[in-house]
This record gives sequence, structure tokens and C-alpha cells, in this order.
Amino acid sequence: MIFFLLLIVFSQLLGTNARATIHVEGGEKALPNQYPWLMRLVDAPTAKIHYCGASLLRIKDDVNQSDMVMIAAHCIVKSECADIFCLGKIPTEEYEDKGTLAIVGGDHQLNKEDPSEKNFKIAKMLYYGKGILSNDDIAVIKLASPVAFNDHILPIDLPKQGEIIKDESICTVAGWGRVEDEAWPEILQHINVTIRSQATCEKYASEYRKRYSRKENICASTTKNSTATCVGDSGSPLVCKTGNKWIAYGVVSGGLENSCNGRRTTPGIYVNVPNYVTWIQQQIQEMSSLSSKNGKPQE
Repeated sequence: MIFFLLLIVFSQLLGTNARATIHVEGGEKALPNQYPWLMRLVDAPTAKIHYCGASLLRIKDDVNQSDMVMIAAHCIVKSECADIFCLGKIPTEEYEDKGTLAIVGGDHQLNKEDPSEKNFKIAKMLYYGKGILSNDDIAVIKLASPVAFNDHILPIDLPKQGEIIKDESICTVAGWGRVEDEAWPEILQHINVTIRSQATCEKYASEYRKRYSRKENICASTTKNSTATCVGDSGSPLVCKTGNKWIAYGVVSGGLENSCNGRRTTPGIYVNVPNYVTWIQQQIQEMSSLSSKNGKPQE
């Protein structure tokens, strides 16, 4: 099942600051290219250390490439916190050095390079508002060069600003987060989750240390009401199919430290993407080298 916790294991081994990352637990192996919008935030020197999931955004319907990525804010800021809901150790608002990070697309196997895999340098990172010091745990990344679409790398679509996803909707989350207490998957994992009501989400607010917000968050869980995400899945999109189109309604944001392996029957917390669509689109216009505002012809 996917449970979004900060990835502290690598920070302890490598002496780097921990990033809040979560993983898909209790899921199944995904097929190659099944989620072509799914990206990974990794270390720039080797691309072997997995930090977070992310998703490639569409610039415009008639543009067949993109240089914009959506991710959880806590993935790109410095922190020594064990998880993003920790008490007494507040993560900083300081960005990680973009030169130490990279984005990988077209990936499937975590510890083996896939023929379709491509690495991209990061040009700029920007989180919304106060980032993880608030409930606005969402950020965008501009890549140093555009990604051309192909069978392995395609963008995800955004919902409408303010759109409300119906309770009990069945959606999907995928990621390379831990699948057991200390085990990392070789293959991308995915699982279906059910969108829970605001009343259900708020019921667990005290366990989330009151970091749940009706406006900024949604919550979802498996049929057994377990989280489904864990360390390494943070930043991955929560996608729901509308007609024949996949829409990113959420971003893996947080959960409880004991949620892995279904030990806790608590829903996982996701950023409510419809609350931030206007802001995301503004950043695309301002930051993307492919936007009409930056003088680039639309293809």
C-alpha cells in the first residue's frame, strides 16, 4: 500500500537531509509504460537514490513536449524531520540544492536502468505559499530542457479549478516506495484506493496531528481502509479516470508512521490538486520555455 512518509533511511546512510517520501504498499506490479506521466526525484550524481515520485504536466493540448513537473513541496525542501507531521522538529522553508537533484522519466525498474529511462536536469523549483509549513504541500519543478512525448513519457492532465471529486470514487496511486518495513520494490507498484468523505478524513485529524484541512487535502484508503502509501511514494499523483482520460486529483502528501503494511486503518492524506490548478497553470505560463508568454511557438 502506498504510504507517504519522509525517507529518512537514505539520509542516515548518506548524511543528507531527509525528504518526506512515501511508498505504495499492498499493491501489485505495474506494467511497463502503464503510467507514462510518472517521474522520479533522484540524486543528480548517480540517479540511484530514489527520493520521491512526481508527475509530468501538460503545457497545452497542442504541445507535444513539456518541461514542467508537479511534486509534493516537502520533497524539495531541507528537513531533518522523521515525517512531515513530526512535532518539535519543523522542516525548513529552504530549498534543496537543485544541482544535487534530478528527474527521471520513462522508468519502471527501480534499481536497473530501463531502455526507455531518461534523466533530466532541474532548472528551477517553486513551492506554493509556505510549503510544508502549512497544508499547501505542493510544488512545481521546471526542467532544464523539454521532454519530448513518446510511448514511455506522456503528461497527466489536471482537473478544473475547484472541481470536487465524488466520495467513494475509485482512483489509483503508483510509486516506488517501500512495500514492507525495510524493503524497496524492484518494479513500479500500483493500487486502487477509494476517496473517503470529509467526515471520515476529519475523524482521523487528531491522528494526523490536526494537519488535515478540508480545503487543501483529500484522503483515500484501500478497501480495507488502510493507507496504501509509505516511504518513497510522496509526490506521486493520485489519478482518477474520467471517460478515457486520466486526471491528477491528488498528490501523495502524508500519513502515519505506522501505516505501512496496513498496520493502521487510517486513510492516507493527499494534496487536493483542484485547489491549486490556477496557481499551477500560472507557474506553467511564467516558467515553461514552451509557454506562449515566453515567446515560443505552440506546436
